[in-house]
Amino acid sequence: MTGQSTTWQSKYATLGVGLTNSLVLYDGINECGLAGDLQVLMECGRANADDLEQRGLQPILGEELVTYILTQCKDVAAVKELAATLALVDQPYSFMGQTAQISAHIHLLIRLAQWSFWNRLITVLLSYTIVLA
Repeated sequence: MTGQSTTWQSKYATLGVGLTNSLVLYDGINECGLAGDLQVLMECGRANADDLEQRGLQPILGEELVTYILTQCKDVAAVKELAATLALVDQPYSFMGQTAQISAHIHLLIRLAQWSFWNRLITVLLSYTIVLA
């Protein structure tokens, strides 16, 4: 997958709601049951790509964060590990001649268990929020 901040190979199939013809997902779920959504956090910080790389962090656009995490992680433990290596890059997202920056954090859900009870599907979810600074 070729994003505006990085290029990566998808490990998990993902679907969700986002911008047509882009890697932006506002919310989505992957084949492992990990779900996430992009939320606005005005207090988030960003840095330029060179500063992030000097700190050993991978620059990522907030707009591509949900897609990146859902295509790379199978569960919350994997998200925690990956999130420790990421930081939001101070670079606007370009789409159809327009640019924007989302002050972002991501809210993730993972399906812990699912079973049928009296012909009703019951799902237990774990909620986890990450903030990249």
